[in-house]
Amino acid sequence: MNKVKLSFVILGLVVFLSGCSSTPYMQFSQNAMYLNDADNTNVIELKNPRKIDRYDSCVFNGFTIDDTNKHIEYIKLHSWCQWNGLSSSFYQNFLNLNIKKLQLIKSFVKDKYNIFLYAKNGKEFYFVHTYDVTSDLFIIDYDGSFVTNICKECYLIDKSLRFDEKIDKSLVERNFIEGYFSRESSNEYYEK
Repeated sequence: MNKVKLSFVILGLVVFLSGCSSTPYMQFSQNAMYLNDADNTNVIELKNPRKIDRYDSCVFNGFTIDDTNKHIEYIKLHSWCQWNGLSSSFYQNFLNLNIKKLQLIKSFVKDKYNIFLYAKNGKEFYFVHTYDVTSDLFIIDYDGSFVTNICKECYLIDKSLRFDEKIDKSLVERNFIEGYFSRESSNEYYEK
């Protein structure tokens, strides 16, 4: 009888602990990033990635990846920090600061991805934003290869029309100056 009770206790503990764990949202390997959700896994293939870790007091995990046809920025904030606005709007403003005279051609939502097609002087690129509770992923897809994998209505960008200015800056890197995210305020400071 004691063995049965012990078995139930162990089983209950295992079920409880497995319910508290979560599937990784994103995984990075040498030549690919895997974006997991409940239904499927989307793969961002990388040819020659250069990963740079980014640090800030509010950032639990942050990095950029520069590749031949992609620029990726991942930001996971600590639980005591918050964005000071919409993260996708911050990144779009960040793009406009770094790439002058951008024109938004179209924007739409596909599954959990917000997709924007931008152009400058006839050259195009996709900007993709996806997020979960504590993290944001920003992707500049120069050739459209990732976007066409998740959106059948989208098209690859012809090499002659492909935007070729590279982004080498980071929101995390600019946070000190721009104040994109900060520590959450404690209510005790506002009580009288």
